[in-house]
Amino acid sequence: MTRDYYLQKFRTMLKIRGLQPNTIHTYEGVLSVFLQFCFDGGIIPEDLSDDALGEWLAETKSESLLKQRIGTIQNFYQFVLGIPYKCANFPSPKKHYYKPDILTRFEVEAIFSSIKNKKQLALISLQYYCALRVHEVVKIKLSDFTKNYDTRTETFTWDLKVRGKGGHDEIIPVQPEAIKYIENYYNSLDGLPDNYLFAGQFAEFYSTRSVQIIMKRQMRKLYINKKGATHILRHSRATHLLQTGASLKHVQQLLRHKSSKTTEIYSHLDKHDLRIAFTKCDNTFFSSVEKLQQKLIEEKRTG
Repeated sequence: MTRDYYLQKFRTMLKIRGLQPNTIHTYEGVLSVFLQFCFDGGIIPEDLSDDALGEWLAETKSESLLKQRIGTIQNFYQFVLGIPYKCANFPSPKKHYYKPDILTRFEVEAIFSSIKNKKQLALISLQYYCALRVHEVVKIKLSDFTKNYDTRTETFTWDLKVRGKGGHDEIIPVQPEAIKYIENYYNSLDGLPDNYLFAGQFAEFYSTRSVQIIMKRQMRKLYINKKGATHILRHSRATHLLQTGASLKHVQQLLRHKSSKTTEIYSHLDKHDLRIAFTKCDNTFFSSVEKLQQKLIEEKRTG
């Protein structure tokens, strides 16, 4: 059996499972590295020992990559080779929780103000206000927007259909601020977009790489030294909503997380929140001490 034979069988299995093209591409890449490891050692995958597989997995430095490798190998052995329990004796990698970098609201406004291209500004603002992933925002179509009339507020509102992870469609509200940027961009066009709202120069839609370059350029220009490029917009929007009183449940709906535990990484206290809490505590403490001192002084005077 050749490496290409195994990859083709694996690809067919993933298509039968109904996985999205991006997911299939990721799994294929992981399996390709694994098969290269096997054939470099002169071993066919069916004959690979658990010890050799364990040593290969143990060399993985990244926690997320290790999870990908275990999941890919497990699916490959179970559905392609008919060996269902190949990874049963390997423990799941320990999950480490991290605090993502976020932009302050001042930094978000500074980035918006520094972008002069109307298409780029509309794209970046839509990604922020709707907390979209970069591959979601570039594939937005005009037909994904729906205009409604809210009888309670007697105003027009906009909803957006987003195709997220796993190919699931969700409807989320679009803030008027984002609509304003989109209308400015739309009115500047000579002709209507053929399909995607943000058409690319050499492709149907704007490339995710181009969006990342735009954000990195603006952040460098404004001396914002934070990690995340475009995904930092999603992190920032979620955190800003929580800071201003939105419930964790509502933020979870906007981010389209299946589990609230995934959303909880945004409920961390930042330095600003801690500073407010410390200030309130210190003011209460020291004002109480001051009142006690004044009371003692009064008692001495009257005693």
